[in-house]
Formats: sequence, structure tokens, C-alpha cells
Amino acid sequence: MNSFQKICLQLAKASILEEFDKAKASDIDLSEPEFQKEGACFVTLKKNDELRGCIGTIIPHRPLGEDIRMNGRYAAFEDPRFPPVTLDEIENNDFHIGITILSPMQSKEFKDAEELLTFLDKERCGLVIKFGYRQATFLPSVREELSDPQEFVTHLLRKAEIESHEFSKFFKEFEFQIYYGEEF
Repeated sequence: MNSFQKICLQLAKASILEEFDKAKASDIDLSEPEFQKEGACFVTLKKNDELRGCIGTIIPHRPLGEDIRMNGRYAAFEDPRFPPVTLDEIENNDFHIGITILSPMQSKEFKDAEELLTFLDKERCGLVIKFGYRQATFLPSVREELSDPQEFVTHLLRKAEIESHEFSKFFKEFEFQIYYGEEF
């Protein structure tokens, strides 16, 4: 792990510990230029190798350092799927923080679902599916966990609350974006 990655992880952890007056994220040196550029990231929290929180941004809209800080805090305290993280959890050795820094989004068109599945069979990327006001994304790491492209798309549609019959019937109206991530 390089020094930039270590600082990213320290920043995410400090942003969580701030809630308990145990650290200050503002004490982390963010003078490296990467932290000042607009960036998008996800912060993933796991406890005993089980998801405990994951929040991120897919479109850069603030400096990367600020995005890491905010998403670390949101993953710990604002993920609606989980209760807020406790100090005991953080101080326990089975609590882990992961960060994925996203590449820029690339719009992608597919003529049909089969072409999408063929693409996903070859590419290990993150995917955003959008249909009307509903959308969802899975990080590239989820693509690794759900290696079968059909299973990956099925879970992603479920996450976006899109019915499979809508996906088949209105495929041409769907928008797709792909991205890659640096995970550590």
C-alpha cells in the first residue's frame, strides 16, 4: 500500500472517529494534489467480513479529500440499511475500512441485453443502470463477487427496484454507464 492510499484510509477512519471525539479529520495532511482535485469514491465498512456500511459518490463534485471524509462518515452513520456504527465496533480488530476511488464514468450503449451480458463477461467494471428516476450501481468489487453476468444484472435491477419484465420490454430506454475503480 502506498502513502496516498494510507492517507485515504486514515482520513476515512478519522472522519468516523470524529463523531466520538477520538480524532480530527482536519489533522490529516491533504497537501498532495490528488486530494485537491475533484474525485468520486466509495467508502465500504465491513465487520467480520460482512458489509456494515457503504456510501459513495459516482460523479465527482468536490475535492477527493472531502469526498473521502464525507463518505466515511456517511457509511458509518447514514447508511439506511444499518444502525449507526458504535465506538466498540471501530476499536474491535474485526472492523475494516475499504476505499474505492472511481474512474470517470463512461456512457455505454448496448443493442440488447445479450450484448450487455457478453460485455460484462469480459469486463470487470462497475455499472450504473438507470431507467427513468430509478438507478443503481455496483462497484467493480461486486462484479468480482457476482461473477455470473446474469446474476450481477439481476441483483442490480433488484437494487434499483426495476422489474425484470421492465428490463426486457424497455431495454432501449435504459441508460448504462461503466467505470473502474482503484480499491484498497
